[in-house]
Amino acid sequence: MVIKSYIASRMKVPVEIYRGIEYVQISKLPQLQKELISQSLPADQIIKILTDKELLNDCVQYKHYESWYIQHWKNRPITVKAPEQPSVKLAND
Repeated sequence: MVIKSYIASRMKVPVEIYRGIEYVQISKLPQLQKELISQSLPADQIIKILTDKELLNDCVQYKHYESWYIQHWKNRPITVKAPEQPSVKLAND
């Protein structure tokens, strides 16, 4: 549903913690956040975390995500595109 997708994309994601490292994984962000954070976050803030199961190579420390969220996401203007109205032909046209 469009409303659920819109609300999810406006929300800050919860922190994940591994061995005391507070982080978010970029690939788990809502699509629009994922695109914008990849474009605006300095490359040196994207970190790798080796867990017991896998290497997570697209992580951001939560403090950097929160800062990005406040500066680049939370206060950005919202544009909502109105659905297109189908053209209607009248019988007299």
